[in-house]
Amino acid sequence: HQAGIPTRIAHAHNAKTVVNLKYFFFLYEKMFIKKHCTDMFMCSKPAGEWLFGKQAVQDGKVKYINNSIETDRFKYNEQTRRDMREKLGVGDKIVIGHVGRFAQPKNHTFILDVFNEIHRMNKNTVLVLCGEGKLEDDIKAKTKALGLENDVIFTGVMDTSVLYQALDLF
Repeated sequence: HQAGIPTRIAHAHNAKTVVNLKYFFFLYEKMFIKKHCTDMFMCSKPAGEWLFGKQAVQDGKVKYINNSIETDRFKYNEQTRRDMREKLGVGDKIVIGHVGRFAQPKNHTFILDVFNEIHRMNKNTVLVLCGEGKLEDDIKAKTKALGLENDVIFTGVMDTSVLYQALDLF
């Protein structure tokens, strides 16, 4: 507002962040965001409460914006499912999938731990991880350490509307 900018928008994308040096900078920055923004938006209630506070959300000062998705792209198609499962080489296995960048908030370490337990109980399972990121090599190393390298598929970035067709559990 000191620069003469009449509209200053802030948008809350997630509910928490990793506690590191950036986190403390963000806590400091958060004070200024609430004080100086003219319009507040959130993609979820927890995200809005984390950035702007519960009271601002309850008072209706924070506007909710849905993440828009073209739903027609995700309609079930049996042929697409067969083709994608063949491409992944999963046959009739139970396919569990996750889509997200390889970063701490997505918690791939926990996903691998859970899948490891599921796979111990049912060997007819496979985990598909779609995405890229700075922790990808760490997750691949953990996959190998758990002995799951033949049961976890890393797809990289791809068209998720096609990938979802192949999944049994997401």
